[in-house]
Amino acid sequence: MSVRGRIGEEDLARRVIEWLQVEQWVVWQEVTPGAQQAVCDIVARRGPVIWAIECKASASLEVLDQAIRWIDRANYVSVAVPLRRTQHLYESFARSVGLGVLWVHSASVTDVRGPYSRERRGKNRWSFAFREFLTEERRLWPAAAGNNRSERWTDFRSFCHSVTQVVHTTPGISVHQAIAEIKNHHYSSDASARQSLRSWVMAGKVPDVQLHHVGRTPTLWPAIWTEAQIEEKIASRGSSDR
Repeated sequence: MSVRGRIGEEDLARRVIEWLQVEQWVVWQEVTPGAQQAVCDIVARRGPVIWAIECKASASLEVLDQAIRWIDRANYVSVAVPLRRTQHLYESFARSVGLGVLWVHSASVTDVRGPYSRERRGKNRWSFAFREFLTEERRLWPAAAGNNRSERWTDFRSFCHSVTQVVHTTPGISVHQAIAEIKNHHYSSDASARQSLRSWVMAGKVPDVQLHHVGRTPTLWPAIWTEAQIEEKIASRGSSDR
């Protein structure tokens, strides 16, 4: 039975994810590879094989165009769409451009796999293969594939996550030391990262972190710490240094 017109993109993606998990694929949702803004709805990995999947509530040329961009970044690339009457014509066209099709039925998913390709890693961040970005933090981020709310794991969110971890491990760490601890930030230089970090913390954009100056040195503390707790900690450090 066709589900065209009866299922939204998020629901369709959810069915595909459930099917992938039954087939022993590990799934990431809303993945942005590198510095570009384009987002892939689903990236799955089983062993060394990477599969990129774009989902759409209709079997259109638009979703094929979206999926083509990932051919150099995954071993398989497919579109997931509701079953349509002209499925064989659609499958043939998809395969001719290097794509597969996942037909989403009312209660199942049919895989018409596209050709296998080898990832070609480019020389800049725009061409990195998906496997570079399949981290545990990205997998656990609560972003639903196919959503239109910009819910995805980004370089900035990764940076904030690292900052929060460092600050809660070492309360009172200086901004300079914190950036030294975070070796893989996405900024062009450590100086740029330090300046941005101060600005983002002061704007309340880094979860659970606050800025406090010790003399002229900007330091970072867990947001739940009160001013009195911070001052007490600073005083105790001063006593231990004497």
